[in-house]
Order: sequence, then C-alpha cells, then structure tokens
Amino acid sequence: MAAQKDLKSVLLKIKLGDSETMSRITNDVLTVADSDETVLIEGETGTGKRYTAKLIHLLGKRATQPFVKVDLSLIPETLLESELFGSDNGKPGFFEMANHGTLVLDELQSVSKQLQTKLLQVIKDGKITPLGARQSKDVDLRIIATTDKSLEELVKHDCFSADLYKKITEYAIKIPAIRNRKDDIKFFAYRFLEEITGELEKQIYSFTDEAITLLGFHD
Repeated sequence: MAAQKDLKSVLLKIKLGDSETMSRITNDVLTVADSDETVLIEGETGTGKRYTAKLIHLLGKRATQPFVKVDLSLIPETLLESELFGSDNGKPGFFEMANHGTLVLDELQSVSKQLQTKLLQVIKDGKITPLGARQSKDVDLRIIATTDKSLEELVKHDCFSADLYKKITEYAIKIPAIRNRKDDIKFFAYRFLEEITGELEKQIYSFTDEAITLLGFHD
C-alpha cells in the first residue's frame, strides 16, 4: 500500500505536455482517475491517447491490477466477440484477462453496432457471456475506450450506438492534434526520444534547437 502511495506521488508530478491546453487535460486526468467509471479518450493518431490511458490506470485504485490493451481495428469481426468475451472451451477473453484491472479498447469506432450493444450491456451489468456458453461470468474492471474519430458525428450518421455513446461520454477527454498545440512539440520529441533510446539501448541525449524548430513546421 505504501509503495502504491509512493508511485502515485511520483505520477502526480507527471504532465502530458507544456501547453496550457494539456495542463487542463492533465487536471481532467487526475479527476477521472479518482473515479472508477468508463472513460472515453478522443484524439488523432499520435496525440498520446494510450499514454493518457496508462496514466489514468496508474493513478487509480486499480493501479496494481492488470492493464490490458486491445486494438479492436486489428481483429477480424468474426473473431472479435470470442477474443473479447472468451469461449466456452475455456479460452479466456480480454475481459477476463483484465478482470479487477483496466481494459483499454482502442479504436472503439471500428466494432459493429451489434457488438456495441453487447459492450453497453457489459458496462451496465458487469457480466460477460463467453461465446457458446449458457452461463454468464461476473467481471469487475474499468474500461477506457479510445478513438481517432468523432463519435458524436458517427452517432449523427447512425454509425455508432447513441446509447453506448451516452454511457461512455460521462467521463470524456478530448486531446487536440499536436499541430494545434505547437508548445508541446519539444515535450513529445523528448518523450519519444526516451522511449526509442530505451528500445535501441543507445544514448541520444538531446535535439538541436534547429531540429525542434523544423518539427514545428510540420503538421
């Protein structure tokens, strides 16, 4: 418990960017993390949605429990239900893998309306029914959904469930594109640099001022 408190004290000092916009979003993250409700994170590719989801998990009461991410757009529709809810042959799905922790559903807009209805029911009831099974199973977890589309627009065009949208937007965070917050370019450049140097096991300490300036010219 003490270790979790120490972790949280460190995480509270973490920021999501240098801009005023991201400072406000950081405060939103802190507020959302204290709840245990489903969260929607909207933003274009590369805006830091997964990083934000991880931070919400680590700041919440489920920080020591599983953190499972699944990109829904990469799984064929014919396999998606069994991958999420498992099957009666005993194979666990992502919901069971994340039980008591956090399940991140990346690219939520990519699933069918039929599956959206089932997801809504799971959020409401806290129960899943594995494919082919007669009995449901209880699950206790937090769901964080991400999307790079405007779900509001998809609802207007009847391409996304209005009921599911209403449920998951009780706690919603919209992350603007980096091109609209140039003050964060240096912040993200160094964050990605840290990740890459760790993966490559090489030491690259900084960018030149010219490199940062050139990054600012790109959308």
